[in-house]
Amino acid sequence: MEMRKGLRVFTALAVSLVLLGNLAGIAVAEPTGEEPSSAPATAEAAAPAATEATASEPAAAEPVEATAPAPVQVQNVAPPPQLNPRAQIDSIRATVIPIIFKLISAIAILIIGYIIAKFLQSTANFVVGKTGLNKRLASAVGGEAEMPFDATRTIGELVFWIVMLFTLVTFFDALGLEAITDPLNRFLGTVLQYLPRLIGAAIIFLVALIIASLARWGVTTGLQATKIDEILLKKTGVSEEDARKHTVSLGKIVYSLVLLLFLPAILDSLQMNGLLGPVQSMVDKAIGILPNIFGAGVILVIGWFIAKLVRQICANLLSTSGLDTTAEKLGLGKTGAKPLSEIVGILVYTLILIPVIIAALNALQITAISEPATRMLEMLLRAVPKLFGAALVLIISYFVARLVGELVTTLLAGIGFNNILKLLGLGEASQEKGKTPSDVVGYLVVVGILLFAAIEAAQILGFSIVAYLLAQFITFAGKVALAVVVLAVGIYLSKVAHTIVSGAAGPLAPVTAQVARIAIIVFASAMALRQTGIADDIVNLTFAFLIGTVAVAAALAFGLGCRDIAARAIEDAIQKFRKD
Repeated sequence: MEMRKGLRVFTALAVSLVLLGNLAGIAVAEPTGEEPSSAPATAEAAAPAATEATASEPAAAEPVEATAPAPVQVQNVAPPPQLNPRAQIDSIRATVIPIIFKLISAIAILIIGYIIAKFLQSTANFVVGKTGLNKRLASAVGGEAEMPFDATRTIGELVFWIVMLFTLVTFFDALGLEAITDPLNRFLGTVLQYLPRLIGAAIIFLVALIIASLARWGVTTGLQATKIDEILLKKTGVSEEDARKHTVSLGKIVYSLVLLLFLPAILDSLQMNGLLGPVQSMVDKAIGILPNIFGAGVILVIGWFIAKLVRQICANLLSTSGLDTTAEKLGLGKTGAKPLSEIVGILVYTLILIPVIIAALNALQITAISEPATRMLEMLLRAVPKLFGAALVLIISYFVARLVGELVTTLLAGIGFNNILKLLGLGEASQEKGKTPSDVVGYLVVVGILLFAAIEAAQILGFSIVAYLLAQFITFAGKVALAVVVLAVGIYLSKVAHTIVSGAAGPLAPVTAQVARIAIIVFASAMALRQTGIADDIVNLTFAFLIGTVAVAAALAFGLGCRDIAARAIEDAIQKFRKD
């Protein structure tokens, strides 16, 4: 409807312009047309006057006696002829009728052209719609989503306006409006000159779509026919949906590569030299590297398949051989959600994949990517023996530590070490949770052996800083253990001293025994802190101040409390000395 309204308005304006232009031409041409008809009449009227003047010239030549000057004769001008109304109507009719015929023929051309344009638009929409161009274009750009525009409708509208453009040129040419037809003819000449390029590019693009679709169909059908997805599903544990996705993705890759190969030809047909050079260079490089990518992909797929297969075989063999059961008996159990056999299978899988990835990167022959990645993987591969050695040291040390820890726990329990707290006067060990002093010592032995093994493993891996820190920690732990022994001995001696002093006679025996016990414990604590090496100066000063304070307090107590006794004793001593 909008197209018809626009066509009607455009036709009305064109008719109005043409009528106004032709009527203006008639108004200007009417005075000019009367001049030829009046000119002969004027000439005929002037002819007798000229004859009379010529005839009177000889008479004037004769001598005339003095006469008065002759009066001037004024010749009357004939009035303009009266125009015939019928002739005027005929003149207007002769001018307007051709214009009306021009308008009728031009409007007929416009209507016929519009009908043809709509017919060709419908035909183009039908033909292009049957080819499924929208879906093909959406697939060509690499997505399943719909196109942002309707390609079928766009092509139909393009055909419509091209035909209408030719129709308008013919329409204005029929009206004789050269001021409008000349620019349109030049524009159409440019369009017609470029149209073969567009048609050629469109044909190449359609051929590319057909070939790419056939290639995608062939790859997808071939992979499905060879049961590749089922093989992946059974041998490598890949789900059925993932296997189908891999097949479809490979078909899409082939489809995109085929379209990429046709892109330079399309740009060359359009003569877009500015884009042709870079795109051609890109395609040449892509084609050059395509065999390398294919080789790397084949190496990676085969290596991955072998690694997955070996992983399953290794895990099944280890599980069948009873490794998981043995690990549970040794106390290893399950590491997280995976048994030990699965962990070993993953390690084997990784060890196989590392050289496979290195070979795939070398096959790419992309120095900027392959060299750093290859060096990193080679370093990791060279570190594998060290990792294996460190892991072996830790595993063996763990078994040895558990064996030694159980042996120490059994020996200590046999010699009555569980009564050590009672012996020291610190109460009895709780048996509810099963953690006796012998168990604690056995656990500490296990930890100590594992720490030594960790130092050795760190040295194997080249982690010197970690080994140094672990060595420092073990040294400090040894000092703490010795300090605990010193403190335990001091507590034991304080208990013995308390028992001995308490058995002595006298009213001050309990107080003296308690003082002796506290003094021994304080002395043992100072020795234990000194043994750990924590703030030696502070410990020394604190102990010295404590001893000095006790000495001063004793001196003051003795001096102030026993002053009379001391005076008598000194006086008796002086008198005895005098007598002697």
